Amino acid sequence: MNCTEKRCKSDTQVVDSRDHIIGIRRRRRCVKRGHRFTTYELSKDEFLRLTAIEKKWRELQQLMGNKVQ
Repeated sequence: MNCTEKRCKSDTQVVDSRDHIIGIRRRRRCVKRGHRFTTYELSKDEFLRLTAIEKKWRELQQLMGNKVQ
């Protein structure tokens, strides 16, 4: 994976991996500058479940006239 800083875009290393409620949480470090950031990786099943929830949430917002936040 590439670094998330706009000017860098070099490779990263995984510093730490842990199970999380929605998938796997990974702490990454930029090889070039040492910048650290977190990524979350979802399984296909979790991604599909979250996509369905988001779709229902948008439908509810439309029904309520965007009053639900």
